[in-house]
Order: sequence, then structure tokens, then C-alpha cells
Amino acid sequence: MLIILMAACREGGVTPTPITVAVTTATSGNLLPTETMTASPLSSPTFTPVSPTSTPVSYPLERLVVGLPVTLVNDDGSDLEQPAWLEKFFPPAVGPSFLALSPDGRYLAFLAEGEPLPCTSPANAGCYFNPGYYLADLSNEVVSQLDLEYPAWAPDSQQFVGSKTVAMADVTGNPQQAVNLFVVNAATGEEQRLTDSYSVDVYPAWSPDGQWIAFMRYEGYVREPQACPFTSRPEVTLCHHADLYLIRPDGADLRLLQEAVYLDPYSDNALAWSPDSQWLAVLLDDSQDIPDVAVINAASGEARPLAASPARDFSPSWSPDGQQLAIVTDRDGNLEIYVVSISGEKIINLTRSPTLDALPAWSPSGRQIAFVSNRETLSVSYLYVMDADGSGVTKLGNLIPTSHLLWLPRAPP
Repeated sequence: MLIILMAACREGGVTPTPITVAVTTATSGNLLPTETMTASPLSSPTFTPVSPTSTPVSYPLERLVVGLPVTLVNDDGSDLEQPAWLEKFFPPAVGPSFLALSPDGRYLAFLAEGEPLPCTSPANAGCYFNPGYYLADLSNEVVSQLDLEYPAWAPDSQQFVGSKTVAMADVTGNPQQAVNLFVVNAATGEEQRLTDSYSVDVYPAWSPDGQWIAFMRYEGYVREPQACPFTSRPEVTLCHHADLYLIRPDGADLRLLQEAVYLDPYSDNALAWSPDSQWLAVLLDDSQDIPDVAVINAASGEARPLAASPARDFSPSWSPDGQQLAIVTDRDGNLEIYVVSISGEKIINLTRSPTLDALPAWSPSGRQIAFVSNRETLSVSYLYVMDADGSGVTKLGNLIPTSHLLWLPRAPP
């Protein structure tokens, strides 16, 4: 099944293990690794595109989720389903600007405007309130509001981690605000604080093996609070860079993995773990502030840019076998989707379109890649899927994604 996240620009009642907070102070500077770890060797696979067959092959359908406001659709465009009970959280014709589905498919976190109230203005049919992040339990149609941002799920689907603004006193005792990470039990809502620092900790990502949480930390926010790190203005250089950290889910072993990772103001900045939890796909930039996709070893911190070029690369998406990444690049003069091997030795253009192709997302089976494109109408980007070799491009109805795409977990055989 495939889920698509769309925006303008992811059970149980187990109580989390109490978290021991790793505390830093405003004067401590960057933290060095707290343990010695041995890097796993990086394999150098040869990328072999799938050859088209003369006879169509039948595959089980997978499903997408599209924010319109929320629509489930089969990967062939059939069986559109819109959960009516979620529609009240979105203004007309506006979908969620963030989606995070739990790995088991039970919970859906999203960013929305809230439930509508009667509006006094005759120009509007209803007014919306309580903008923020919400958590929907898809098994019983219950929705609750969250008081944190950027939720990212644990592999067991019982907990998620997110960012919350907290009041703190600086070293002189004066009040200030910071953004720290909290782990939340999905069933009970119980929170445990994960980080405690005078910084801004955002974009967390839980490793598939459950051992690490990666996140971005803005140390400069405290020194220059007016240069908001969440701005989408590309001219604010500070907002383009943050340091990449790892931390254990119980708060132990806080480690600085890479300084000055590039953040793209035009795309989602979620960190992408490899399926085996050994590598993180991120953006690193050159002296011209142009980003390239790189993989960073979670054990050693070794960084390897993939297919570096003078062009701008972004939006990496791992193949299910962890041997390739789909990326977006403008090296052809317009935005195209390429596939690159994790050795960086093989890179292939899949889309070859004169228009925009972006937001690639690999299906759980590895058979297809979902993406958006304005190849039909320049003013509108529709949802498409293609086979992993770039063939079989199919438009799925008139669905218009506005953010990154996610796939629903596959149904058991």
C-alpha cells in the first residue's frame, strides 16, 4: 500500500521506558561521540535497471494516501476512498501539509487547521481553529490534537518522537525558549523528555531497527533568534544549515554525527534512514551553497556524496533493498528523477521529461516509484506512478499532491 503526503511546500498501550535526559548547557558547545563504534563497510553494488517485459506482469495492488484532504487510492488509480470523518479538519480544497503514518498503518499524524466553527462573516461558510498537528487512530476514527511538531514513528508503532517549544532559563537565569524532543506513547499520550538543551531540535527520524533517533539541531538560534531557522526564505543562510545528531530512544549516547547539514527550504527536510539502519541520506553543500545528496554512516560519521555535480540535488528516497536512492536533480536544466546506487557509481535518469518531476517515493515492493509532475498541465502537478526502471508511467486520476509521498505498509501475504 502506498501513502502520499500532500502539502504546500508519518498500538498499543505500552508505557515507554523512563528516559534519562542527556543535558547540555549553553557553554558546552558541540558534543563529541560518547562511544567508539566500528563502521560497517559500504558495499558497491552495480545498479541494473529492470528490463521491460513484453508480457504484462500481474502484481498485488499497493495503496497510496493523498492529502485531499485525505484520500486512499490503489496504485493503478482504482478504488478511491476518502475517510469522511477526517474532512472536518481541513478547509475546503486544502489538504494536510504534513502526514506521518505509523509503520503498522494504524495511526496517522497530520498538520491541519482543526475542526470548523460557525463563522460570523457572510463570505465564509465556516471558520477553522486550533491549527496544529493531530493524531488520528484509523482503527476507531478517533482524533486528538498534539502539542508538538514533526512527529516521527518508532518501528513498533507504539511511540513517536516530536519537537516541542519549552520555556527554559539561560545561564544567567533569564527566561528564554528552546525546542526539544519528546517521546510520546501513541495510546496513552504519556510524554517523556528526550533532549534538554538551549537549542532548536527538529526533524527527528527513528531508525528502522529502533536503536537511534536522528535529528537536526540549530545551535545558532539562541545566539540569533531573529534569524528564524524555520523560515522558507532562501536568502537566510542560517536557516539552510543545522547539525546532525543521534540519540538513543532512552536519551543516552547523544552524538554529533555531522556539522552543517544542508536544509532545503523548498522540500521536506526529513532525514532518510536506510532500511538496514546503517546509513542516513542527507544533503551536503559545496562552496556555492548548492546541495548534493550524501549518505552518512551512522556508526563512523563517514560522509559520501553521491553523484556530486554543479546542479542541485534533493529529496532522496531509499529503495526497499537499500541499494539505491531515487533523487530529484536539476542537472538537465529542469527537475528530473534519477536513481543512483549507494556507491555513487551508477546514476540513471528515469523521467526524461521537459517539465517538472519531483517527490519520488519507492513502493514497499520496490516495483514502483510514485512522484508528482506537471507534464500534463504546467500550472498543476498531478500524482503519477512508474515502474522502477522509469517505464509504465501512469497518472492516478486527478489527484494533486502538495508534499512528500509515503506508501502504506504492505498487507501480509
